[in-house]
Amino acid sequence: MRTDPVVASDAPAPRPIADYGLLGDTRTAALVSSDGAIDWFCAPRFDDVPVFGRLVGGQDAGTFAAGPAPPAALVDRRYRGESATLVTTWEVGPGRLTLTEGMVGEVAGRLLPPTMLVRRLSAEGCPVIAKVHFEPRRGELHVRPRVRRRFDNGLLCEWGSLALSLTCDTELGIEPGRPTLVTVRPGQPVTLVLGTLVTEDPDRARVAGFFIHLVVGQGFALGYTAVFASLHRATWWLGALLGMLHVAIALLALLPLLPGVHPRMASVRAGPSSTAVLEPPGLLALNYGIQTPVVAVVAHVLYGTMLGTLLGVR
Repeated sequence: MRTDPVVASDAPAPRPIADYGLLGDTRTAALVSSDGAIDWFCAPRFDDVPVFGRLVGGQDAGTFAAGPAPPAALVDRRYRGESATLVTTWEVGPGRLTLTEGMVGEVAGRLLPPTMLVRRLSAEGCPVIAKVHFEPRRGELHVRPRVRRRFDNGLLCEWGSLALSLTCDTELGIEPGRPTLVTVRPGQPVTLVLGTLVTEDPDRARVAGFFIHLVVGQGFALGYTAVFASLHRATWWLGALLGMLHVAIALLALLPLLPGVHPRMASVRAGPSSTAVLEPPGLLALNYGIQTPVVAVVAHVLYGTMLGTLLGVR
């Protein structure tokens, strides 16, 4: 499979409203044009502001397109059986490209994440070049998200309490606002999964976490002091070593336990009945981005170094 970023390319122009198909899961809905572009999608509910709103707001309002890159002829578009799964097929030269998409519906409201949109591109006859254009913008001001790259071939786009998670079963190197080409081969479909996550009052949680961490830090300072006293010495390098040990225990032993004690954090063992909405930290907290373990290591080493230096002063 080949993927190539497109340096300069405009997303397809929006179509008349009659051209759009509807995807839904009883909580929200998306409108998809015949060229594979989601030009209207409110998250996480019907009555929220759109994150893809090009149908109404124009080119700057956001879109999520997945379809053929070269000129193609639409040959078939239908819902599969009695389901809400939409199947669109284009003829591209000697081959065909099919986009199969739908939302996972769960009326009890317990599914994690709250909304999951699955899009699968598959080819027949010969390899077909497809284009993925992912450009989320929120609300009438077309606010760009804060973007973090994940370690599962995906992206996390955040606007305060709302986050969109885009993952793929292969590495595409997708960048928001920058179309990407991918060669889809027969028997090797490309699957894109878009999920939404909502966290209420994130600022309050950050403030509470800061003060909790501050109080816990005083306890760890006593532990460092006890180690220095037992060794009858306190130096900056010994403090740095203790800081490395401290952060290793935190990242490898303590953080993996969080899903078991945090009431709103998801776990891979919880199953579909879970009501959690927070992403677990994962190995070395890498689910939160590479900056998380890097900052943690630097901060704890500095913490130990400062304690060793201050307590070593005679």
